[in-house]
Amino acid sequence: MLVGNGEQLECEGEVQNIPVQIQGHSLYISAYVLPITVAELVLGSRWLATLDTHLVNYKERFLTFYINGKLITLHGKTSNLPSQPQFHQLIRLQATDSIAELYAIQIQTPEVPANHLLELLTSMEPELAMIIQQYKNVFEKPHGLPPIRSHDHTIPLMPGSAPMKVRPYRYPHSQKTKIEQIIAEMISEGIIQPSSSPFSSPVLLVKKKDGTWHFSTDYRVLNAVTIKDSFPMPQWMNCLQYFSKLDLHSGYHQILVSLKDRYKTAFDTH
Repeated sequence: MLVGNGEQLECEGEVQNIPVQIQGHSLYISAYVLPITVAELVLGSRWLATLDTHLVNYKERFLTFYINGKLITLHGKTSNLPSQPQFHQLIRLQATDSIAELYAIQIQTPEVPANHLLELLTSMEPELAMIIQQYKNVFEKPHGLPPIRSHDHTIPLMPGSAPMKVRPYRYPHSQKTKIEQIIAEMISEGIIQPSSSPFSSPVLLVKKKDGTWHFSTDYRVLNAVTIKDSFPMPQWMNCLQYFSKLDLHSGYHQILVSLKDRYKTAFDTH
């Protein structure tokens, strides 16, 4: 048999009335047995001649014909992208000795960090989303220490208070590794630095709802000898009536401690 590229294919025989399922329709087709591998079954002019009058639309890719008084429409593929091979197709390729090499190709989508701000903007009113987008730097993860402002946090101690040094807690081995990782990150960001301060408070990890760990310093001993601020509370009518809750990332890092009191915030770990 002569094929399109000019080569001769040897016909091994003919099979009559092969039951074929095509797009949910049962057809009985007679076909020649040829050593081809690109397709399991080729419906050529010999099969089309059995349909008598039929309608073909190559633009929309469909074929309509009657069989036994029933109107049948077959639709062609609209995508030229490769599809996943079926197991029986691989068996046929192997049986016809048509596999030279076999590769598994997998499309990997690069991981994009979750943009929580974008998710927030798409779920609110456009006017509010525009305001948040305008001041989006407020919602960014803080890096480094905040700038010096007109009023920084101070830690005034009661008269006669001696430096306190609390020994570190005992941590499970898994938490030790996490503490070391968090401390290395804070040092690289310039949030903390090595210290030889006479003050020392222990640290601990607190589990968050999302499964991550929150690094916290236990300043209870320091707070006990710190002079508390005292000022009158304003009347509620003079306060804003609309409040927002911001999930601050390690919020205490955004409050700058006065330079003369920073040595009091020293902590110690294992």
